Amino acid sequence: MTHPVMRWCLREKGVVLAGPDPKRLVDPVTPPALRAGVRATNGHSPGHGLEPIDNLFYQSFWVGLFCRMLHSLHTGAVASKRRARPGRRDADPQWRG
Repeated sequence: MTHPVMRWCLREKGVVLAGPDPKRLVDPVTPPALRAGVRATNGHSPGHGLEPIDNLFYQSFWVGLFCRMLHSLHTGAVASKRRARPGRRDADPQWRG
């Protein structure tokens, strides 16, 4: 089965080049299902056999990814990197600014 985040993106943000609208092919992904998928993905983080956190490229990648995950947990939707950037309303006040 496809990950809920991928299904949500295909259905809600998919661009049709040819053929039917993705909303006709992909069932809606509920906010609880999306949140469950994000929580399951959280186990695949630095220290779990993936890219090292001491690499500068991967540091920015992980920060951006976790900001997007936090946004999805709060809203039940997937956001762009820009919209979910650090310091947005989803972050604890101590981390803003």
